[in-house]
Amino acid sequence: MDNRLLEFWGNYWLQMAQGKMPWGEIFNWWQKGLAGFNEMNPMGGKAYGLNPPELGFGESQKVWEETLRMFQKSFQEYLNLLGYVPRADYDRLQTDYEQLQNEHQILQKKAEIQEETIHQLQTLLAAKTVDPAGLAAPFGDLISKQTEQFQRLMTGMMATPKKPSTEEDEGQ
Repeated sequence: MDNRLLEFWGNYWLQMAQGKMPWGEIFNWWQKGLAGFNEMNPMGGKAYGLNPPELGFGESQKVWEETLRMFQKSFQEYLNLLGYVPRADYDRLQTDYEQLQNEHQILQKKAEIQEETIHQLQTLLAAKTVDPAGLAAPFGDLISKQTEQFQRLMTGMMATPKKPSTEEDEGQ
């Protein structure tokens, strides 16, 4: 943990307790994503041993910006340790959650429709299922008829053909 952050934090709570700092200011600052470190300068600069540069340039501006980045990083680590979730992250996760809920409901309805379709198709399939014994009966009848016809054909071919009668045979 950054000791300078702890010093800042201690000074902040002391100033709030002494009535020098409004209670809601830190919450507004958190909601801004820790932007506005300059507004917290009296304590922040003191903790980090700096005063903000006069809207100038040069080395002091660079040091100030680096200090600001370090402070924000340390402060974010501290808030993470406490379980704090930045509002922007919370809002993004809430939106993602709501989208997932909507997708879940759509998929659930689709699954219900598909289950109903499967049930209807299973019912139709059960109604149209043919008994294997019922399929064999017509084939059995067909085989019997073919066998009978074949037997007649063979019997007819085996019979001795009679000579056709001629006029001579009739005259005798």
